[in-house]
Amino acid sequence: MAEEIILEVNNLTKSFPAGSGLFRRKETGDAKVVDGVSFKVKAGETLGLVGESGCGKTTLGKCILQLYRPTQGEVLFKGIDLCQLSDKALRPMRQKLQVIFQDPYDSLNPRFTATDIIGEPLRIHGKTGNYRERISELLNMVGLSANMADRYPHEFSGGQRQRLGIARALALQPDFIICDEPISALDVSIQAQIINLLDDLQEQFGIGYLFISHDISVVRHISDRVMVMYLGKIMEISSRDELYNSPLHPYTQALLSAVPIPDPDIEAKRDVILLKGEVAGSASLPGGCVFHPRCRHAFEQCSSVVPLLKDAGGSHQVACLLHEMSWP
Repeated sequence: MAEEIILEVNNLTKSFPAGSGLFRRKETGDAKVVDGVSFKVKAGETLGLVGESGCGKTTLGKCILQLYRPTQGEVLFKGIDLCQLSDKALRPMRQKLQVIFQDPYDSLNPRFTATDIIGEPLRIHGKTGNYRERISELLNMVGLSANMADRYPHEFSGGQRQRLGIARALALQPDFIICDEPISALDVSIQAQIINLLDDLQEQFGIGYLFISHDISVVRHISDRVMVMYLGKIMEISSRDELYNSPLHPYTQALLSAVPIPDPDIEAKRDVILLKGEVAGSASLPGGCVFHPRCRHAFEQCSSVVPLLKDAGGSHQVACLLHEMSWP
């Protein structure tokens, strides 16, 4: 795998005006959905991003793509800070930075045929040479027949529609794709097919992925490294095997303990960590460590001190005072 850093995110923050009621009256402060996130992704690498619904995963993905303009921070794609570019200057960059959306039906225009859907980015960026041949090539690339080119989205199954979305993302030969929960709306048997397709495409073209999911078992299968997010903050980053074998953060430990084990004897004996309370709203975040109200290991300082993401040895990073106390 190449060692080139293709994406570098530094101190990325995204806040939205907090409001309530019919006229969205302004409340005190803003809702901070992404808070000081930093990480790097190498070319051809898959970084998994996992966390509960509402933790800010999709917002982070949209900030990287500049669909949401970040409140502060940097998004360096091949060394260029996308946050500093105008909409016009961003357009050529979008050719190499694509997205696969969660819902394979809502993300496709029902009035477009497969040819229109896959060909739209080619038309927008003026790459219409050998147009029909390129559409057929992309359909075959994702496991669909070229004979399906004139069908509309409702004529495809859910898995086939997601393959269309992948073909559209591949049309401009991107170097990096954000996969925003691309299998969560699919049947389990189809999920495995899409995961294998993404693996094959990565091996063939050297594409980097940010794979967003709330399913930590799926993330384990596809990722090289895994990043755990809670209420806009990164709790832990590590290589896949190290994180699953030796999770350090109490939140990661709780997520892993909730994954079912197919052996009923082992399942009956293991310690399942039940998180207390509910996930706080982004407009009313707790002080100190945002996870401390639900953490079974929380102590006094956790409510007032914000833990920083620090190295815990090797490629392992964790943001937790419990571990920070034992480090030099």
